[in-house]
Amino acid sequence: MDIYTYDFLKIVMPNGTDIQYALTCVVNTRSLFYSNQQLTLEEQAQKIAQAYGLNGTNLQYLRKVINIYREYNLNDSCTSEIENLYHKVILYRQCLSMSDQQWLEVYDQLQTLEEREEIVRSRASVDRFIYKSYINNFIK
Repeated sequence: MDIYTYDFLKIVMPNGTDIQYALTCVVNTRSLFYSNQQLTLEEQAQKIAQAYGLNGTNLQYLRKVINIYREYNLNDSCTSEIENLYHKVILYRQCLSMSDQQWLEVYDQLQTLEEREEIVRSRASVDRFIYKSYINNFIK
């Protein structure tokens, strides 16, 4: 997906004079998935709680970001906001219908692209045998 672009940006070091270049992931404003509207934390949480794709769910991605922050003991201007967003996403997921909660819980646990492709196809198809077997295997 083209939601990010990579570029080298000049970074001014803390001493205020030295400059380094950093390979940086930047939002691609020309992407179909780009939104220039400012969302509240609650609106962000609602979108993240329900979003999934073939690479996984947005909640999985958010968990990875938080785990990296914790692993490296990062504490910057975004730390508390990311933690707050994570808690709001979890709370919002609990407000979804039981079937949506189950779907997202199962999807969170899938590890491979093939598994995700298969369950997305089965959810959309008339024959829901595969989808139901995934639900039964993961939700107990």
